[in-house]
Amino acid sequence: MSGTSLLYIFIGYYFVFLISPCLGLMSSNKSNDAIKSLFYKESEFTDNDYFTPQAVDDSITHASYITLDPTFNCLVDWTLDFVDAVDLAGGMTRVSLGVANMLSPDFVFKSPSVGPVSKNDFISLMNYYQYNGLDLGTAVPDLTVSYEGWHQDPHNPWRIWAVARYSGTHTGPASLPGSGLTLNPKDPHEQERFTTGPELQSFLWNPSKKLIFHTVGYIGDQYTGTGQGHGSLDGLLVSMGLPPLYLESTESIRNLSSWFSQFRQSEGAPRVVSPYSYLPQWWHERKSRKQNFQR
Repeated sequence: MSGTSLLYIFIGYYFVFLISPCLGLMSSNKSNDAIKSLFYKESEFTDNDYFTPQAVDDSITHASYITLDPTFNCLVDWTLDFVDAVDLAGGMTRVSLGVANMLSPDFVFKSPSVGPVSKNDFISLMNYYQYNGLDLGTAVPDLTVSYEGWHQDPHNPWRIWAVARYSGTHTGPASLPGSGLTLNPKDPHEQERFTTGPELQSFLWNPSKKLIFHTVGYIGDQYTGTGQGHGSLDGLLVSMGLPPLYLESTESIRNLSSWFSQFRQSEGAPRVVSPYSYLPQWWHERKSRKQNFQR
């Protein structure tokens, strides 16, 4: 073989060596085209989580609001920040700007008598209560909530659970919208501070410190506390004097009315259950991933 042939072979191999990285990029799978963010981290719980964090919202710049390692202490701190925002607003029926800003656009709320509702429907419902006679900030101005038994969900590291008890003094009137019932406070000399029974609550967060799922009102002991077996808002109403028999005897009717509320469009009668299409994608995927077989 002549020297000229060897030179051509060498040049050919060198040319292939130079362009091979480019050829590799051009032939790569589309799923690998995007370069992942430095903040990206795959969840270790992808088979069982309700929510799998993929990447941090780049619009969030405050370092303390970003985490890829949701430790127990971190989730407790975030949850207490949310609870403080609710307290500062004046109770659960007042959704301040500070509270709304801590709710993810994909937020879902659920209690035994309300939900699942989307963020917009939740805010509309609370505003409806507040401006139609059921303002807890006026009825129970010293309302507080205490939490005990914190524990991080072993199946979802972004979710934390706690046992809650509400305490306060009923000093102002409270009306139940649409029922015609008004709960008036007792004589000031007879007023006593109440404490509801233990109820289980959960808070599901995303990496940008946004609350994505909140559950309340699931009573652990119906024989403890002034709520007499009822939690969340119902437990507060019973503590303020609403006969438990009213809730128990009207439960079926109220549940049916709540289900049909998803078809309403009027702001004067807000939804207690959101239409299926209004709930976020992660909620729909719970069923397909065999994590929730309801709705």
